[in-house]
Amino acid sequence: MSDMGEDFRAYREHWQEKRADNREQSTQILTDCGIGFISRNMGAHLTVTHAGKIVDFWPGTGKWIDRAGPKGRGVFPLLRHLGVQR
Repeated sequence: MSDMGEDFRAYREHWQEKRADNREQSTQILTDCGIGFISRNMGAHLTVTHAGKIVDFWPGTGKWIDRAGPKGRGVFPLLRHLGVQR
């Protein structure tokens, strides 16, 4: 295999591991903060409910979308959006 192919495989594996780590860490942060959620697709998608808000959250990438409109990226901006003090 070419060097370029090997580099691409290493790059892809790195980001797969990073997203897996993000899923684990973000889910633990939500749990530690007492935020309720339903895990879907083996944890790749969480439906977060807190303070009357329903938010779809993908912890691997950090993307979140409030079903009422606002959206963003990252677990800490999500917590601020939900009004949670850490």
